[in-house]
Amino acid sequence: MKSVVLPLALALSACAQAPSIDLGDVPECAAYEASHSALEPGACRLEANGETLHVKFAAPPAGATGGVVSVDVLNAGGAVRQVLLEENVSEYLTPSVQDVDGDGRGDLLVPRESGNVNVAYGVWIFSDEGLYRRAGEVSGVQVSRTDEGLIAVPARTSAASWNIAFHRLDGEGLTLISSVNVEGEVGRDGAISARCALADAPGLALLNLTTEAAESRFCAEPVAAGVFGP
Repeated sequence: MKSVVLPLALALSACAQAPSIDLGDVPECAAYEASHSALEPGACRLEANGETLHVKFAAPPAGATGGVVSVDVLNAGGAVRQVLLEENVSEYLTPSVQDVDGDGRGDLLVPRESGNVNVAYGVWIFSDEGLYRRAGEVSGVQVSRTDEGLIAVPARTSAASWNIAFHRLDGEGLTLISSVNVEGEVGRDGAISARCALADAPGLALLNLTTEAAESRFCAEPVAAGVFGP
């Protein structure tokens, strides 16, 4: 998977030399209908951190099965100061701005493909240097934060089951700490009861947790406890 992040010096140099881009005819991404069935070229724009993001859905390269989504980060004068790139994208869906890391600034979620419910995203975090860096990929119905600052991603695995993944985000990117499976069962009275169990735990040592403590902690997280409602 390739990503392009211009170094700060190069980004500033590009900012000084690049001509401004007129986005007057480019629709906002909220109003743009990207193609679900074909990788058709197009463009839309977003606002984040006081800047405009020019999102471009390119025609797939000759012989390639996947498409390319590029995002030009424009300064106040309309010049490109950074280019973000997602390759081998299965379908074109509009990106969204969300504060993923909780620092009060907008980060970028770039969809790569979608299923019946879940969406796979490339996650780009806005850094202290004013540049976006690619932190990794997640797949689920939403991306949120726990009270302890972990990134929680619930994914539906069947009509009555979920997998909720918990990632740590640091300078190295996203690291999977643990995931839990939540299975629902409908009783005779129509009420749904849920069973939660630890599914995967590759990063427990980073939090100094035992498997028992991890299961108790992550199953109690609101994002896991609430997948079937209150």
